[in-house]
Amino acid sequence: MNLEPAYKFTIEELCALFNDAFKAYVGGEIQFNPERFYQFCSSQTIHLSLSRVLVYQGQMQGIALIARRGWSSRLVAMGMRSELRHQGFGFKFMQALIQEVRDRQDKVFELEVIEQNPAAVKLYEKVGFVTLRRLVSAKFSGKTVDSTRLLETVDIALAARFLASFDDDLPWQMGAFNLMNLGEPNRAYQLGNAFAIISSPEAEAVRLIFLGVSPRYRRRGEARALWKALVSRHPNKNWSFPALCPEESFGFFERQGFERDTLSQFHMRLDL
Repeated sequence: MNLEPAYKFTIEELCALFNDAFKAYVGGEIQFNPERFYQFCSSQTIHLSLSRVLVYQGQMQGIALIARRGWSSRLVAMGMRSELRHQGFGFKFMQALIQEVRDRQDKVFELEVIEQNPAAVKLYEKVGFVTLRRLVSAKFSGKTVDSTRLLETVDIALAARFLASFDDDLPWQMGAFNLMNLGEPNRAYQLGNAFAIISSPEAEAVRLIFLGVSPRYRRRGEARALWKALVSRHPNKNWSFPALCPEESFGFFERQGFERDTLSQFHMRLDL
């Protein structure tokens, strides 16, 4: 078993390996084409120089995609071809990745894992990761909401800089530096001291990527006003957000009419 830097392989090879490793995935089967795979790596700030391909008997058998900022690394995704599963390769792969993180003197290694994937949860616990919180998903397919408040369309980078101005210890994907990589067709809005980022409002299904108010302006109804204005501006949409909302924050969305979905994740961390 050898680990090779991902940059040594073509995007087409990496994409094919990734798709094969995530067949019948509990979070939904992933089938990228090379262009979409490249976009995914870019949006997740994945370093192909730090990411690894597991090579066994001369064949690409596993992949680990790694993002890094400062002294922190994130395991964006790790998967194996089905023929190597349940043979201890995943454990050895993770041990090797953790050692590499230690060798570059990072302080934190983190990841998100689907709660309904107990084998993966068990693997990460076995190598030392601990659960920080549960992250939940939800859907809103209810009512049309009337609002006279006018939203201002703003640069996504502005919304991300707003988020960077305070520290809520959000999951990596919700962090300012990750959101700053988003562009069209995603859209950002501001209403007073509240900001939101959504996926393309031209689609029937719209993903709520971020909605927030800085701590000093909370509990004044600004987030609720922004949400109502969003639904009013883009009526008759099927709204959702992925399993990235900290469970302790879900109460706000529940009061707005969101219904919790079945999929959830654990935000896990290994302090080094």
